[in-house]
Amino acid sequence: MKTKSVAQGTRTRSWTAVDALGYTPNFNARAMAANAPYTSAPSFPTMENAIFARGLQAFQETLHELGYNLSGL
Repeated sequence: MKTKSVAQGTRTRSWTAVDALGYTPNFNARAMAANAPYTSAPSFPTMENAIFARGLQAFQETLHELGYNLSGL
């Protein structure tokens, strides 16, 4: 898909709104909208046990290194 150019005035107004609203992109939503296969949603029985929390952190770090996102869905 080729993107058309955006007029400078429109671009400036858009970025002003982004800054004013404190917008941050949602990468999970972006991946779903793009039908991208680079999202994983693991299932853990509980986060109360530290072993699961450490495992999830290691999993997320590895996914990030490989260019994948961890979904909170």
